[in-house]
Amino acid sequence: MARDNQDKVEIFGDRVAVTTDGKRFEVELGPQVIVLRDSTDQYLIDQEVGKLYRHELKAALEVMGAGIASVGETVRTGNPEEALKLLHVVEQKRGDLSQMLEERIDFIRIHSDSFQVRPDMVNLNLVIDKCVSDYREAAAAKNVTIASNHLETPILTVRGEERFLVRAFENILRNAVRFSDEGSTITITMGSEAYQARVAVQDTGPGIPPENLGKIFKLGFTTGGTGRGLYLARRIVVAHQGRIDVRSRFGQGACFSVVLPIEAAEAKIALSGG
Repeated sequence: MARDNQDKVEIFGDRVAVTTDGKRFEVELGPQVIVLRDSTDQYLIDQEVGKLYRHELKAALEVMGAGIASVGETVRTGNPEEALKLLHVVEQKRGDLSQMLEERIDFIRIHSDSFQVRPDMVNLNLVIDKCVSDYREAAAAKNVTIASNHLETPILTVRGEERFLVRAFENILRNAVRFSDEGSTITITMGSEAYQARVAVQDTGPGIPPENLGKIFKLGFTTGGTGRGLYLARRIVVAHQGRIDVRSRFGQGACFSVVLPIEAAEAKIALSGG
């Protein structure tokens, strides 16, 4: 019954799954009630897992296997310098594979309805510092400047998982770099108010059309990226008891603001300016 690779209908006993235009719906057939459930998010998760095993994992292992075989052959021919170069390539691929696996596992964990952070004390200033450091080179390649006040702002401590907070802000900053015009500036502003930390990321790109403002945090929605970055950023921020807002005028850039609760003692210091 499938019309093409994207649109199909599958029947599993009393359940019918309909996939169309990148979305998936499941219809449960009961004796008196028919339940229609939007299972698009889980469908996209399943696709991610499928890609991991069918393509990326297999390709990475094949490259590593070929590299190890080449190292052995090079050693046998008495060329240790070339063998060391090949080992370096294999190690780089191992690192790429490890990062890929970590990202996929995090993606699945974050998407879970039961996702909860493993709380610890996190220096938000250092989180922003890492993100800025990681993206200065990518920004410089577009002649884009990243200006931030995080080093001049009193330390803001929040409770959460540092690596997930880094990922959330990196996704926002990556988005800003991608859409910024050459020669422009991305401005990051940290501050606190009413026992909350606020981090705003302002770019001067093309902005977001009004009809897309309600879609940008949905999984799979994209205007040129993966369709995961802002979705994951919002999931992470909400899991940290915070919120993420966006303001934009089409043609005049966008500003993403993340608000997180500050630990009580730190909040008093921040509010007093100490």
